[in-house]
Order: sequence, then C-alpha cells, then structure tokens
Amino acid sequence: MGDHDRDLNGRGRRDGPLMAAWLAAQNLPPERILASDALRTRRTAGYLLDACGLDHDALECSRDLYLASPPQLLASVHALPDHCPSAAVIGHNPGVTEFANTLLDRPLIDDFPTFGIAAIDIPGRWADITPGSGELIVFRSPKTLDTTTGA
Repeated sequence: MGDHDRDLNGRGRRDGPLMAAWLAAQNLPPERILASDALRTRRTAGYLLDACGLDHDALECSRDLYLASPPQLLASVHALPDHCPSAAVIGHNPGVTEFANTLLDRPLIDDFPTFGIAAIDIPGRWADITPGSGELIVFRSPKTLDTTTGA
C-alpha cells in the first residue's frame, strides 16, 4: 500500500473526533472543506463534516492537494466562491505548515502536527488573498488540547 492509500492510525482515529468537536465548539466551523484525496485526509474531513453538521457537498477532494505546495494550496483557496464565508484546508506536510505560515505576516507555526488546527482570519475576497494577509486567531493540536475540558 502506498502513502496515498494509507489510513489513519489508532491515534488519528482517537484525535480526529476530539479535534473536530473542539473546532465546532469554537464557533469557527468551516462552510467548505478543501482536502487532498488521500484516504487519511478524506477520513479527517469526515470528522469535520460530522462535528460541524455539514452536508457532504461541502467537501471538495482533489488529487491536486495531495502533497501540494503553498502556491498550489493558495490557488485552490483563490478558487473558493465569494459567498463562502469560511473554509478548511486539509493536506500534508511540509506544504500545510508552509502554507499557514505564508498566509501569516510572520512564521508562527514550526510544524503542523497531525490534526493540528490553525484558524486564520483573512479579510476580503478569497481571490484576493496574498501572502502575509492573515492573522492567527488560534492554533491547537491534540497535544495542546485539554481533553478534560475541551479547551
């Protein structure tokens, strides 16, 4: 089995629902989800769909996002419709870490861990997003999530 077809491991199956529930509780749920078409990112997206009460039409899986570079990820975000107020991008490292840092005015994330969530506020239209135009609202990972309080 190749990397593209690799499923989530036990830790991923444990952390996925917890992190998705945390995101839904933060009042930051995405309206759309852009994801790599790899098996593990599709499973991750499923946790978000369920926790945020989204229809499966909200999910767009693309082979172009598998091991995508920051410019490839930005092109996918640029294509989002203006009426979409929020979106999640689910991908792979090192591209996801580099992409998040590209959106911010300065690098703030050393390494995006599995199931890490960075909520980034970006003003304006999706098509107009430029590097450095975002502000980090919150960053959480399974290790930084207090499982007793969900905070």
